[in-house]
Amino acid sequence: MRCIRIKEVLKKTGLTKSTIYEKGRVGLFPKPIKISRLSLWIEEEIDTVLRAYAAGISESEIRFLVAKLEQERKLFDVFGTSFGAPFETPEIVSPGL
Repeated sequence: MRCIRIKEVLKKTGLTKSTIYEKGRVGLFPKPIKISRLSLWIEEEIDTVLRAYAAGISESEIRFLVAKLEQERKLFDVFGTSFGAPFETPEIVSPGL
């Protein structure tokens, strides 16, 4: 799992920061995860939603997809597994490194 900052999300999507947060608020884009004051997006979730938009999926289906992706975040158990697979430590991408 690779986590990215807002700067990379903006570059990937071509959207503005306010649009990203508004779409997240209404369920049309994955919300960030928070680590202290840092907001990070899961790159695989962003890619999945972008593919759905490119495929012409309806807004209601995108809301369902986003809700499903965000729900899957909660399925990790105390042993660090998801769906029986070993958990991968998130990779945090810092600009300029």
